[in-house]
Amino acid sequence: MKKLILLALITVSLTAFAQNKRAMHPKGDVERFTPEQKNEVLLKKLTLELDLDSKQQQEIKTILAERSTQRNARMQNKPKPTDRPTAEERLASKNKMLDEKIALKTKMKRILSPDQYNKWEEKNERNKRRKHDKMSQ
Repeated sequence: MKKLILLALITVSLTAFAQNKRAMHPKGDVERFTPEQKNEVLLKKLTLELDLDSKQQQEIKTILAERSTQRNARMQNKPKPTDRPTAEERLASKNKMLDEKIALKTKMKRILSPDQYNKWEEKNERNKRRKHDKMSQ
């Protein structure tokens, strides 16, 4: 009998102290930033990290605006999850993404000084590693 009471007490105490992750961090309740707000925050972060001057800020601001419109267009044209892309469509999509990355690097290399560009590259590598680590957990 004592064992049953002890078992019931442990069960009740464990369920009472168990924490629901969704209750602690409700993702649906968080208000999202607009693309313009995201671009503004990113530009300010880049300005602080790379010590950009006003001309560089304006040029990067236009690049960020272009990227956000491209991203929005891509999201609008995104196929349904039930539609499986063919190998050619996946290849075309991958090539398009790589072309966009090359174009971005070329533009940033033109705008930034060599030291700033190296810092920007290192920052991108850190972010890529962090994202990869998050995905593998």
